[in-house]
Amino acid sequence: MSDRIFSPAFFSARLMAHDARADGAMRMLHIGQEKIVIMRRCAGISMQIEIPCSAYRGVALVLAGSADAPLFRICLVHDDADLSIVLHETEDDESILIHWQAAACLFRRPRLLGLGEGLFEPVEALCGQLVLGRAFRIRRRGAIAIRRRPRFLMRRRMGDCSRMRKIM
Repeated sequence: MSDRIFSPAFFSARLMAHDARADGAMRMLHIGQEKIVIMRRCAGISMQIEIPCSAYRGVALVLAGSADAPLFRICLVHDDADLSIVLHETEDDESILIHWQAAACLFRRPRLLGLGEGLFEPVEALCGQLVLGRAFRIRRRGAIAIRRRPRFLMRRRMGDCSRMRKIM
């Protein structure tokens, strides 16, 4: 899993991951472009859970290990910690940012930074006054209809200034 590069071919991958509650402490993951399938056995009962990628909060960069031997992890973070997935682990600090950005683009989820146990902050919020994302827009009721011209205005034509009379 540590040698895996995030590319469109990554979506056909089947991974084995650690799961403390599963039989044999392992679960199988099938990662697709639109959903993630988690397969495991608990107490002899087979389970298969399909989770849409949109249900995940984002792609997080987490620093684990010690100061002498740091370990970087890229995780797909879910509100339920049991459904979070470790996508990539490495000690190489040079390529981790490239993998983090590529994973966020492939899953179409925001980048998060792990601040502690279960705490994640969007990267855009950590930049202070500089905002790096889309501007927040308040959605009003019927906003789609406001951008559209009414039917009777579509039939009207623009006036011609040469045909207009001057009124004194």
